[in-house]
Amino acid sequence: MAIRYSFNTTNPVMAEVDTTSAIALGDLVAQVSGEAISAADFTWTTDLATTQANFTNAFLGLSGQTKLADVAKIYGNSVANQIRIDCSGIYEGDYTGVALVVGDYVGPSSAASKLLPQNLVKVATASVAIGRVVESLDGNGTVKFQLLSKLNAVSR
Repeated sequence: MAIRYSFNTTNPVMAEVDTTSAIALGDLVAQVSGEAISAADFTWTTDLATTQANFTNAFLGLSGQTKLADVAKIYGNSVANQIRIDCSGIYEGDYTGVALVVGDYVGPSSAASKLLPQNLVKVATASVAIGRVVESLDGNGTVKFQLLSKLNAVSR
């Protein structure tokens, strides 16, 4: 299951994106060197905690559109190399881990030294979080969370 919108204001922005990049609907997206990239393409650094902290500092939001690799114009857009990124709102996404209570933080999970763009884990602090839990969860399953974009002050 992909991360999907649940409710509340999304505060979208239109971010620059490279023609060669691929970003799926619902991907966690960072802004690196002025361009949007999927968490899957974010540079791994040392370990998960360090990479999550770096990603959080560059975190823009969730992709509101699908961007195909090597296609400059996204279907429905009038301008090439731009993608809609939602910077706030309540979302639902796949979660793997221990029980969550309202107020806990979630961040991107990983596999094989790579961030997963649509899978979440519990994290200890806001410095490595992309969201904050708004509905308790007993364990693995679907978590509802408030998006916390570092680059759009309205969502923090």
